[in-house]
Amino acid sequence: MKGSVILMAVVGIFVMDCIYAQENFVPGYIITLDGDSLKGQVDYRDWRITQKSVSFKTNSNSGQKDYFPIEIKGFGVQNEHFISEITDLEVSPTKAEELTTEITPNYRRDTVFLEVLYRGDKNLYLHVSDKSKLNFFIKNELGVEVLVYKKFINIQKGKHVISEYNKFIQQLKDYFPDCESISKSIKNTSYSEKSLNKLFTSYYKCTNKKSEFVKSRAKGRVDFGGIVGASITSLNFSGNGFKYLSEADFNVSTDGSVAIFFDFILPKNHGKWSFNNELMYTSYSATGLYENYINSNEYSRSKVEIGYSYLKLNNMLRFKYPIGGIHFYVNAGISNGIVLSEVNKRTQELKFYSDEIKKEGEAINNSRAFEQGLLLGLGAKIRKMSLEFRYEAGNGMSDYSALKSSANRVFFLFGYRLN
Repeated sequence: MKGSVILMAVVGIFVMDCIYAQENFVPGYIITLDGDSLKGQVDYRDWRITQKSVSFKTNSNSGQKDYFPIEIKGFGVQNEHFISEITDLEVSPTKAEELTTEITPNYRRDTVFLEVLYRGDKNLYLHVSDKSKLNFFIKNELGVEVLVYKKFINIQKGKHVISEYNKFIQQLKDYFPDCESISKSIKNTSYSEKSLNKLFTSYYKCTNKKSEFVKSRAKGRVDFGGIVGASITSLNFSGNGFKYLSEADFNVSTDGSVAIFFDFILPKNHGKWSFNNELMYTSYSATGLYENYINSNEYSRSKVEIGYSYLKLNNMLRFKYPIGGIHFYVNAGISNGIVLSEVNKRTQELKFYSDEIKKEGEAINNSRAFEQGLLLGLGAKIRKMSLEFRYEAGNGMSDYSALKSSANRVFFLFGYRLN
């Protein structure tokens, strides 16, 4: 069981790695050095760091070209806009173990893309380095200006204390001279996207000026719908004293499954992560045969019938990645099932010379009414439909410490989103 889960996990990681390496061209544009806006397709990725280049092609059949900041004035895709600027980047480390006692900012001049957070009478831009270093920028009559912020070590009474050089506070005061009501807000502003966005929003409300563009903050949402599919279940037993189970030859059970799902999509990372929850009905029915044959006059046979139906709550963490119009995904989580119905029967035939006995009873005297399992699935979504291959490793029905049971299932599931 553990080996199957590990194998599925390795396959899932390999598939997602292959997916991530694929292109994802969606409608976008670039702005040439002459100021012309060219519409086409941009290779859109999870840009948690600011891109050093962007891949663009005029249409789906044309060849792609990589553009660096020095070659274009900007680009846009999926309601995200970037400009190209020659500017200073503050490159001091931010991790506590890497900080120094030097308070002076450390700048590097570079030509980079800056993401537009606010554009209008007042402008706010963001650059995130490959080391996750944040640099925010404003724009005035002299051009783009970096908002200066640095962490450093301040030695106080022999102790090392992390302190902040907040020159950006004065820069913001100079940048918003025509709105006294936000002066207190500036003092409380931190060097973060959320805090700076809040400040710029307050400014536009204060002055009644309209912004040309505001990067909308991602919001979570909930997708819901139904699932139908087939399950293939195999039973396994191990333990001493239960040979009629551990050595029985059980058939594989093929059955139908239905579910409703609620996919809670997280706002960050362009909705790639979500908590997927399902309420599922599933069942299986298997028959096992065991024979202890000594000779024609002395033998025993056991026929075991085991069948369960469950109402299961499946909780999974899902990661999906878009390629064109298809979202490929992998999810992993747990299942918790309550028994709705049970078949738990053992029929014995005993022969000892002239004596023949037939017995009927429970196959497992101490069965559990609750099953838990591990889930791992791979799938693809297109528009409102989804297809998924899923593996479940369940702990079965035995509540004996001496008898271990497992119910391993493979699902083939078709889903349809209703909203």
